[in-house]
Amino acid sequence: MRDGLPARASIGRVNSLDRPIDSSNVEIDPDFIRSIQRVVEAHAPRLSGLCERAKLVGNGAVYVIDGRCEDPDGEVPPEDIIGAFHVSNGAVVEGSYQANVNYRFLTSLGFSSLEPFLEEQLLRELCL
Repeated sequence: MRDGLPARASIGRVNSLDRPIDSSNVEIDPDFIRSIQRVVEAHAPRLSGLCERAKLVGNGAVYVIDGRCEDPDGEVPPEDIIGAFHVSNGAVVEGSYQANVNYRFLTSLGFSSLEPFLEEQLLRELCL
């Protein structure tokens, strides 16, 4: 990183420095969102919480919810659902990840808040 931040690590751009940094003033880079989705697809099945939810579901789907969500066990706004995995017999089905096209990295509640393990994996992907 002697030469600065890699271009792929750019979250996006602020449209105006005269306005607050919020969802109306920031354009998130679609490549950055694709990086998040790749990391979630590759690494979320190793999260103990996701595996526990899969066991409870049995058959169906488990959702990867952004940590900024105020009530992840209640009504979750579509922009806070990062994606979903298919579950069969209490286990996440490999290769079943579906990214949520409605997911937003920045909402009125602020920037995304990934689980620490996923955040670490995202930083590895972006900075290597």
